[in-house]
Amino acid sequence: MVSADYTVIDELLRPQYTDHNILFARNGLVIAYTPRSKYAGEITPANWYRVLLRPGVNYDRSDENVDPCGYRTLMCWQLAAKYYRDPGFYEKLNRGCPPRNIRPKSVELLAMLESGALDYAFEYKSVAEQHGLRYVTLPPELNLSDIRYASFYKQAAVQVKGKKPGETVTYVGKPIVYGAALLKNAPNPEAAHGLLKVYAGPEPGAPDTQRVRATTA
Repeated sequence: MVSADYTVIDELLRPQYTDHNILFARNGLVIAYTPRSKYAGEITPANWYRVLLRPGVNYDRSDENVDPCGYRTLMCWQLAAKYYRDPGFYEKLNRGCPPRNIRPKSVELLAMLESGALDYAFEYKSVAEQHGLRYVTLPPELNLSDIRYASFYKQAAVQVKGKKPGETVTYVGKPIVYGAALLKNAPNPEAAHGLLKVYAGPEPGAPDTQRVRATTA
């Protein structure tokens, strides 16, 4: 069993169906941009919010009701208000990203970036790297990539539309960490164990910053 949300294994499968949960990879939010973006030569992890809020700068995100990257971006903004100790921070960022800048899926923002229609986009780090975009790395307290800040992430929550009219669902912040587990009733446990060794990645000390060498077993 492999899940893009490691908590699924802990909450639904343990201990009845598995005894462990290997956390083997992670993702996180970044601010993607291009050389043509306004102030591309100035933006840094320390001043990103000041640059985004400058007059004339266009930034975007995906729709929280359709795309997990959308509600995770809103969580990031909520956490930023706490991290920078500015209660009005979330509203400032929200106002600066009008509905016309929001698209259903985060990948749809890439064309707008590359065409110059927008300057910055909140994306997954994997997407930015896959498409060869420049990006600003956000503090780990904000980018949802670090399991050490799981308790801090829980302070963020976003309500989205449910499947039925009038229905809503609330998502609470959590690390974007992938988990894998060998099920107790696996029909081919030897092969499954071999696959888990692949997911576990290189030995400790190997140069791979995206690996999460941890287990909740």
